This record gives sequence, C-alpha cells and structure tokens, in this order.
Amino acid sequence: MDNLVALVQVSAMITAGVILGACLVGSGRTRCKMRSAQRVVR
Repeated sequence: MDNLVALVQVSAMITAGVILGACLVGSGRTRCKMRSAQRVVR
C-alpha cells in the first residue's frame, strides 16, 4: 500500500513537471498552472 501511494505521488510530480515544462515553452502559463494545481490536488 505505501509503495503504491509513493509511486502515485512520484508519477503525479513527474506529470506536473512535464506539464509545467510544456507551459513554460508555451504561451498560456496561467492555464497550465491551474491545470497542474488541479491534477496535484486530485
């Protein structure tokens, strides 16, 4: 159970990092920040 939770958290952090990176390259930063925040909350 603990290992699964840790894997989920790590995967969520990686996906958030990828999203933030794509947002930095893109133009809409605010949209990406809100989306990443929602995903992190979930």
